[in-house]
Amino acid sequence: NYGFYILDELTPLMQRRIKADPFSVLQLRATFLKLTSILDLRLVRIIQAESNDAASVSQHYSTIIVDFVRTVIEIVPISIFQVLAQIIQLRTSVLKELPNRIERAKLKQYAQLDERYQLAKLTKEISVLTSGVLAMKTTLMGVITVDPKQMLEEGIRKQLVRKIVEVLYGCFVTAKGELTPQRFVQIVENVGHLLDGIRSSFEYMGDYVNLDGLRIWHHEYNRIMCYLVEQEA
Repeated sequence: NYGFYILDELTPLMQRRIKADPFSVLQLRATFLKLTSILDLRLVRIIQAESNDAASVSQHYSTIIVDFVRTVIEIVPISIFQVLAQIIQLRTSVLKELPNRIERAKLKQYAQLDERYQLAKLTKEISVLTSGVLAMKTTLMGVITVDPKQMLEEGIRKQLVRKIVEVLYGCFVTAKGELTPQRFVQIVENVGHLLDGIRSSFEYMGDYVNLDGLRIWHHEYNRIMCYLVEQEA
């Protein structure tokens, strides 16, 4: 049991390593597999006694190991959304929206080469962050099969929900001043602008991390709205 407490101390070290070098996840895979040897000590006597508890004990400790792996890899979605915040800022406040038709004389005004280079640089950073996790193969941790891509998607969904809730809470709950009809319309329009920026940037990011960004957005946004309506009812 003491070994599991030591694992908690290793988590921040592994997360810093992944953040500095996303491809180090491939090296950590061997560490994760080595952790399954913890199960041997827990099961040796139970198996020798031919107890029916072997399956439940194995499931319990396998769950602990998988939770540890999930906690370590969670730094990737967190880092992704830190970069995504900069992409949202660029796409909503800096880059001009391209019209359907542009006169050749005005093309240079919409080029914004430095800003688009920064956008490409941030996009590559997100792609590199996810490539290390996606390169990991499906692995058996004890009696539980771990799919790195599924873990990554779950982490991204969690961070997306947190981002949406932050916007809703920040704009509606902490709104200051008298709430007149005009003020309410202004708040709603501000929320719409912020959420639209997150949605478009998240959809843009999905193309580079092998995820259906728009589908995930609609699913999580609808889930949040249904939960809030239920709480209000």
